[in-house]
Amino acid sequence: MADELKPCPFCGGWARVYKFERRLCDSWHVICYECGAGTDEMRTKEGALAAWNRRAERTCQIIEDGYTDNPAVCSYCGTHYDGGRYCTYCGAKVVEE
Repeated sequence: MADELKPCPFCGGWARVYKFERRLCDSWHVICYECGAGTDEMRTKEGALAAWNRRAERTCQIIEDGYTDNPAVCSYCGTHYDGGRYCTYCGAKVVEE
């Protein structure tokens, strides 16, 4: 299995694999440097990598919102869009029309 991690599904930031050494059983998990999102602790490094990389690729488009004061919202979750490559709230990747 490749040790390559996908970008964070919430902010698009980069992540790192961590090993926690414990007396009875070591564990592994992945944490995003940008927003702190992470996986549950896994018994193997491969399990942590798979948990981080296994997710549906959600995409959204930014649409104008005529009902609130927000100029633009995410088409996937309907929350205010702050800019960037990923929606801050649902993690969907922003794509052009």
